[in-house]
Amino acid sequence: MPLAEAMFCGRATVVPDTATAREVVGGTGLVVPAHDPHALAEGCLTLLDDPARADRLGAAARARALELFTVERNIATFGGIYLELLSAAPARQDAAAPRDAAPLAAAGRPRGLAWSARPASPSWAGRR
Repeated sequence: MPLAEAMFCGRATVVPDTATAREVVGGTGLVVPAHDPHALAEGCLTLLDDPARADRLGAAARARALELFTVERNIATFGGIYLELLSAAPARQDAAAPRDAAPLAAAGRPRGLAWSARPASPSWAGRR
């Protein structure tokens, strides 16, 4: 999260060469060997010595963050994954169903995805 937050702020980053950091940053920051504090310091000095490069990387990082890491994008992505997983699950005759799905169960139809996989609004939604 802190890495994506820095990117949203338009900051150039220096990150260790780990799968997650490399994936998040893409080509918008400097990637240095993991577990090498000297390389990390050198990367920071490189950006401090070249403010124009740091600005270019920061702008690219912000654009990447806005494209890939917004809350709306995460909700849509994970929601799609969950729905895809649910759609691949076999329907079960004995699955517990919500009260409004009782007619479907009584008709002898599978209950697996007989109702929406989307959660109902929480009881506190809409209150002030």
